[in-house]
Amino acid sequence: MEKFGIETLRAIKPILTDLGTYLNKAIPDTKLTIRKYADTKFEYLSYCLQVKEKDDEEYSYSAQQEPLYRVETGNYEYRLILRCRQDARNRFARLRSDVSVKLELLGNKHVQDVVWQLQKLVGGLAKFHSHTLQLLKDNALFPIEMDLSRSAFHYKSTSPVINDEDDDDDILQTAEEAVEETTDGKLLDSTEQLKVNENENLRNNVSSFVEELSELSLSQNMLGDLHISTTSDLAGLNLQLATPKQTVASEETPTATLIGFD
Repeated sequence: MEKFGIETLRAIKPILTDLGTYLNKAIPDTKLTIRKYADTKFEYLSYCLQVKEKDDEEYSYSAQQEPLYRVETGNYEYRLILRCRQDARNRFARLRSDVSVKLELLGNKHVQDVVWQLQKLVGGLAKFHSHTLQLLKDNALFPIEMDLSRSAFHYKSTSPVINDEDDDDDILQTAEEAVEETTDGKLLDSTEQLKVNENENLRNNVSSFVEELSELSLSQNMLGDLHISTTSDLAGLNLQLATPKQTVASEETPTATLIGFD
């Protein structure tokens, strides 16, 4: 790519030099010549006007048959004006020919040479572009080294800044409430489980106590000395255990009413 670029620069440099000469020398020189031509033309026309005024003055005096002082003294001023007019006319004619020649050359260069130079310039750029495109197609991936500042990819935000502090506070509050509810639910579940365990232990104790009473009643029946009436008391005790609102102490031992010996 560098090789093609150097070749393109070598081909374009003469074109740019020629165009620079046309823009920086030919056109300003033609403008200067035209300006000089305009000044010389104005000078020549002013001398022609002065000569005409002198002639009109001389004709008026001759018509009145009066002598003219400048004519009697040699008419030096009039002859000086005629000489200056002649010199101005020569300069005017020379500059007019120079302006016409330069304008013709400038027009021919603009029509022919400038068009050819521009075509050559466009052709060189197109050739360089085609070669570069071919190289890039062949090598799609290539490293590029760039010196970038640390803030090169820091862009100013055009969108309004959204304050998320309130939303964060709401989220934290909601999370705390959820944690509290979970903790309360766990405490309630543990309390209910404790009550269920206590009821089961109580039932087990009552059943074991009933078995002991049954064994005791059997032994008393066999001896014929002990009368037990525990049916109504046990039924009442079972009804009390079936009620969920009754508070059972953990250290108390259930008792039953016994009828004494006869």
